[in-house]
Amino acid sequence: MHFQPRVAILFEGLAEIATALQRPDLAARLLGAATSWRGHGPDGSLDASAGTYGGWPRPDYFNAALRRAVTRARRQSNAKEWEVNHALGASWTSEEAMRAADAAIRELSLALDRRAVGLTEREIAVLRLVALGLSNDDIADRLTLSARTVHAHLRSIYDKLGVSTRTAAVHEATRLNLS
Repeated sequence: MHFQPRVAILFEGLAEIATALQRPDLAARLLGAATSWRGHGPDGSLDASAGTYGGWPRPDYFNAALRRAVTRARRQSNAKEWEVNHALGASWTSEEAMRAADAAIRELSLALDRRAVGLTEREIAVLRLVALGLSNDDIADRLTLSARTVHAHLRSIYDKLGVSTRTAAVHEATRLNLS
C-alpha cells in the first residue's frame, strides 16, 4: 500500500535528473513508480485523473518537469525498453519503490560526482583498466587505441583528478566508485 502521495514528486524529480544524465532505463522505472504512486496512465500521460492520487493534486509547476522527463526518457530509449522499465517501476511495492529511490539517489550522485570531475566515458574506461593494473600497452590493446592515445588520456585524467601518479589516480577512482 502506498503512503505519502507527494513522494511521487520525488520519483519524478529523480527521473528528470536521470534523463539529464542519460539514464533512460532508470528514469522509466522511476516514472513507472510515480505513475503507480499517483494512479495515472501507464504511458505517463497527464489527463484529468493523472494529477491526483487520493485527492492530492500535483502542483502545476511540476507538470512541465514531468512532461520533460517523460519525453526525454522516451527519446533516449526505444519503445520496448520504455515499456519494460516503466512497467517494472509501476509494479514496485512502496518498500521496493523507496529502496529504488535510495539506490537512484546514490547512483545519480556518483554520476554527478564523475561529471563534476569532468572525466569522459573513455577516460573512465582507461582509469578502470589502470585500476586493474594494466600497462598502457595492455590498455591500448583492450580499447583498440594507440599507447600514445592512452598516455594522452592518462595526462588528462591526472589533470582532472588533480593527481600525478597512477596510484593516486586509482585511489581517486576508488573514491568516486569508478573502478
